[in-house]
Amino acid sequence: MGIISSLGEGISKTTEALQKSLTGIRPLTLFSTASNQPLPVGEAVGPIEDASLPRTHQLARLAADQAMAKSGETPDAVVMGVTTGGMLTTEALLKKKARDPKSFCLHATGSVAEDIARRYRCTGPALTVSTACSSGAAAIKIALEMLRSGSAKRVLAGGADSLCRLTYFGFSSLQIVDPDGARPFDQNRQGMSVAEGAAMLLLVANEPHKALAEIIGAGLSCDAYHPATPHPRGQGALAAMQSAIEDAGISMADIDYVNLHGTGTLENDLAEARAIDTLYERQKPLMSSVKGAFGHSLAAAGAIEAVVSVISISNSLVPATVGCSRPDPVLKLAPVIQPTQRANRHRSLKLLRVWRQQRSGCFQCLRQTQTHQHLRQNTADGNPWKRLCNRGGRYKPNDESGRRREKRAQGCWVFGRYPQIFLPVMCVDLSGFRDWHCPWPLPPMRTRGKAMTRRRYFWAPAGEHCRKRRTF
Repeated sequence: MGIISSLGEGISKTTEALQKSLTGIRPLTLFSTASNQPLPVGEAVGPIEDASLPRTHQLARLAADQAMAKSGETPDAVVMGVTTGGMLTTEALLKKKARDPKSFCLHATGSVAEDIARRYRCTGPALTVSTACSSGAAAIKIALEMLRSGSAKRVLAGGADSLCRLTYFGFSSLQIVDPDGARPFDQNRQGMSVAEGAAMLLLVANEPHKALAEIIGAGLSCDAYHPATPHPRGQGALAAMQSAIEDAGISMADIDYVNLHGTGTLENDLAEARAIDTLYERQKPLMSSVKGAFGHSLAAAGAIEAVVSVISISNSLVPATVGCSRPDPVLKLAPVIQPTQRANRHRSLKLLRVWRQQRSGCFQCLRQTQTHQHLRQNTADGNPWKRLCNRGGRYKPNDESGRRREKRAQGCWVFGRYPQIFLPVMCVDLSGFRDWHCPWPLPPMRTRGKAMTRRRYFWAPAGEHCRKRRTF
């Protein structure tokens, strides 16, 4: 695995910074601002000098080179989470009024994964996930499912994002940036710190020699509560955590440490704390957030904190919640304030890597290397549709008497042949399917006298024929 962030480049420097509870958040120097006092950000530290490539691509290369340094084989696939792409370069080109279309060829988010695939001669899929802050974590989840399904044996996965004017001024205009730096779960917290960085992990199906850790489960969710605000009770985060724990096949008591998202904003920290409080009714495990040290690196955040989680497992280290000096009593959490060294125990150290984003979440369970566990699908009572009908929008199939039954529908569905992806269902009201169109395949159901199979058809509005789905 490889990492570059505001704390430095490489695993050794990152481990040392975590052990010393250092922070990489400092005033912005990457580009000029109108203010004489730029806001503090997590600006990456490393040899980023190639002017021919956008900054995001350079960060991704530096992290990928570390991850692939000891590997002599080509990865079967590359999966990356990216949101800014070549935005920083594009901003400079637009300022210069550049007209050549070739100058913008690396602007797209997908160009980062393509560049990494070409660099390591990967002829398989080069996939890009762009779901804002959950991108890096979701990319690791997709890579995990590719390994489980047998679609690939070696996947290079992670996330990368660079600072740019769009994110710097955008989050500043939302008034959610703390001028003193992020202070997750502190009672005086005022917001987040925008950051940049990259982290890449080489995931393999068969346990290699000297494996660092094993991903035993992951979960995705989407509460669809609001475009920019998390559910006040953290329902999306809770659903993803429960899904990850179920997928891993472990119990709550098996979790030793929770790596929290903890951005430092009022709403996120409160919603996440409520989700954790619901998940753990009694004693909570050790938990902390590293956003006060790294900053919030957007699409790279999930991948960076996955690497931090592996460092935590390998070194029996619980990193501190940098910036938090007085935990908010309203949150009912006790985040770790100082780095804690845990003695090795007889049973394996298991870790819940918690990632929550305002509209979606991705949660991963990691542990020290053991026998790989395969994917288990929950099909209660033999009906996989019941996995979908648990909460969210309403699904009203006709019963035998012609009356409508009401069920709640929100959750995740496995679709596609290659790769398998958990697709969030966005709290939709399926009772009015005749006037509503869903772009995703849904489970089998009979309507208007015709059977609609999940694998071949979309739902379509009244008066339109069902379109055959594209092959993934």
